[in-house]
Parts: sequence; C-alpha cells; structure tokens
Amino acid sequence: SSDLRSSDASVGAPPDGWSGLVCATATPEERSSIGPWTGEGLGPFIAYSVPGSLDPSLVGVLAGLVEPLAQAGVPVMALSTYRTDWLLVEERHAAEAETSWVAAGIEVLDA
Repeated sequence: SSDLRSSDASVGAPPDGWSGLVCATATPEERSSIGPWTGEGLGPFIAYSVPGSLDPSLVGVLAGLVEPLAQAGVPVMALSTYRTDWLLVEERHAAEAETSWVAAGIEVLDA
C-alpha cells in the first residue's frame, strides 16, 4: 500500500475505494492512527507486509526484516496484526529499503 500517514489525530473513516491499511492505537499516554495520506502527519509511507498468515508463536520474523533496514540507516515503523507484520517506510526511503532487503536475500514482491 502507499499514500499512508501516521499522526496523533483520529484517522476517521477511509475514503470510498480505499483498500489500504487503517490502524488506530491507544495507550494511556497517547493515541495514534495510520491511514490514508491527507498531507498532514508523518508520511507518506509505503506499507510492506509479510505475505500469508504467520503463526503468532514464530520468533525473529520482524527482527529479520528490520535488521537490513537498520544496517542501511532506513527508518521504519513496525506494526503487527494477528496474522502478519507490516513495515512502514517513508516513500522517500522505499527504494533503499527494497535494495537492502534484496541484498539480505529477502524477496520483495509487488502487491
């Protein structure tokens, strides 16, 4: 997915036809949302997900995806759902992220 934002404001209802990621998170200290890019908040981001369902008991999947980005100096926000992991990379760093994954032997597929 592309054209995502992250902010401390409510994400609201996605626009008609939006088929991308929408997430709202709240803790006692903060509220944040990820949703369609509106020109406000951080972003835009490209959202990468691990294909298929992951068993929640698997260990190291997220670390294996984040480590090549850390080595390349690419900032990332991680988000996990019940079935998979998502990595949000600012659009301006997307090519560098994909190059880092390919160099680490991680296949990058188009959605």
